[in-house]
Amino acid sequence: MRKYLPEGAHFRKVMNGDKVDLLALLKNVWLGRKIVVSIMVFFVITGLFIALFSPVKYSSGAILLPQVEGQKDLGQISNLASLAGVNLASMFGEAEGIPPDLYPNIVGSYPFLHELMSTKFKFKNFDEPLTLYQYKKEEGNRGVLRLVRRYTIRLPWTIKDAIFPPKDIIYEIESSEADGEIVIVGKETLGHMEDVFGAISVEVSTRTGLVYVSVLHEDPFASAQIAKRTVELLQQYIIEYRTKQVSENLKFVEMRFNEVQQQFNNIQKELYQFRDAHRNYVEERISLRFHQLNDEYLLMQSVHQGLAQQLEQARLAVKKETPAFSIIEPVKVPVEKSSPRRAVIMIVSVLLGGVTGFITLYGIIVYYNFKKLWLNDEASIVA
Repeated sequence: MRKYLPEGAHFRKVMNGDKVDLLALLKNVWLGRKIVVSIMVFFVITGLFIALFSPVKYSSGAILLPQVEGQKDLGQISNLASLAGVNLASMFGEAEGIPPDLYPNIVGSYPFLHELMSTKFKFKNFDEPLTLYQYKKEEGNRGVLRLVRRYTIRLPWTIKDAIFPPKDIIYEIESSEADGEIVIVGKETLGHMEDVFGAISVEVSTRTGLVYVSVLHEDPFASAQIAKRTVELLQQYIIEYRTKQVSENLKFVEMRFNEVQQQFNNIQKELYQFRDAHRNYVEERISLRFHQLNDEYLLMQSVHQGLAQQLEQARLAVKKETPAFSIIEPVKVPVEKSSPRRAVIMIVSVLLGGVTGFITLYGIIVYYNFKKLWLNDEASIVA
């Protein structure tokens, strides 16, 4: 670095007591301008490379307004409270579903991402629909920039992974396919999931309750497809969680109702057959068997009617607990790109280069001043 400083350069002291000497500061920067300019040029070239070779991406999304029964009952009071960022429904225990603040956690969960990435989408560079797993694998083989980064910036990690292959990461999940089983996820798959999750944005406004879902992708049509599927899965997960208890109750009542229905039909059939067989007999009125069948029939009829009412109530409960989602802004295929913002990248590169160059310059000044003092102290000791 010394070669970038002019011969006989004498840097002034910047701090004068508690004050900063701006003139001395500017003179020091001027004396070390080669260092500052060199670092700025490096940052500008790097920023230009990133701006030119970064893939163009498009953003597509939707705006949702989740509604639950509890929020409807609170009416205008809940609306006024929401302006202050207060959720009265949750305070009074009206809403037992998933809080909107946890929606990003749902999207980032393994079951959600696995189901999303197992869905097939159409991509402009491929003839057949591909899952996101397949697309990420093909993208990794085709991506020139990714390959360059792997063998330049990330070369140490590439060598490390080649010598010490990463171990699989184990997740325990609950799903309809493998309840309570252990699922082994390799590092490559986990990396693909992290890439997909990084491209999905879920933001919740505490003031209005609106949920903003957006997806960033190189293919505008694929971006819209993935965003639409993300919204559908998010709604599905929220509805399943919200209605889980009442749905299980409905299944139990339906199962019990079907059993009683079968028993009721059997006893009804047996009673009618007994009546037909003894139609011309007066003693059927005092027959013990007739009274037994009739009592069983009346009992099963009462149980059947009671379960029928419970079944209807359970169905109404499921409908009542099912949250409604109003689509304020539907998913659309984007026309304009969202990234890279080349002007912003260049401005940030210049600013970072200037700041880094300034810090580096003063680091060099401090180093040489400290070295000079150290040598002077040693010379005085020898003398």
